[in-house]
Amino acid sequence: MTVFCVLVCSAVLGGVMGFRALNSGKFMPSGLIAVIRLITFSVFFSVKVVTLNRSVASSSQVASPT
Repeated sequence: MTVFCVLVCSAVLGGVMGFRALNSGKFMPSGLIAVIRLITFSVFFSVKVVTLNRSVASSSQVASPT
């Protein structure tokens, strides 16, 4: 639930600041915040997907009985 909240907040902040940057035509400060939010959203989401794939792969490997 916490991961979902962080991703939603990051996406909303990035969207709002990106909208403000487009309307004003200026990069600073709203465009910079939008770019930073986009980068953090992408990195955070990528890390979560990779760790989720690793946990699924490790749990699907069943030890052979000896």
